[in-house]
Amino acid sequence: MPLIYKKDFDFAFDTSSCDSCPGFCCCGESGKVWVNQPEITEICHYLNMNIIDFRDRYLYQVDKRFTLSEKFTKIGFACSFFDTEQKKCLIYDVRPNQCRTYPFWDDCTQALNECLGILDI
Repeated sequence: MPLIYKKDFDFAFDTSSCDSCPGFCCCGESGKVWVNQPEITEICHYLNMNIIDFRDRYLYQVDKRFTLSEKFTKIGFACSFFDTEQKKCLIYDVRPNQCRTYPFWDDCTQALNECLGILDI
């Protein structure tokens, strides 16, 4: 069982739980996946898309920040890059830092309620 521990968190994350999860971290209630310019550039290169097309298709602006767009599915809202059939991220190798650090967020209340891989320590 591959466990991840982070300093100052009173839980561990069992990465093998992702195999049986429908993708609670990527779908469900509407949310925001914030992306910065370096992340946007990296995703564009990965997808072989220019930034203008990427912005028009996948980004939503909130004030001066950008978040990835969502799509509505039978299981609620999902990140535009979450494949609901295969239950995997289509940009996993270049996913934003917000996704990379899940469930170890400063406010991890949502993760504690939805993530099957969280184990109390």
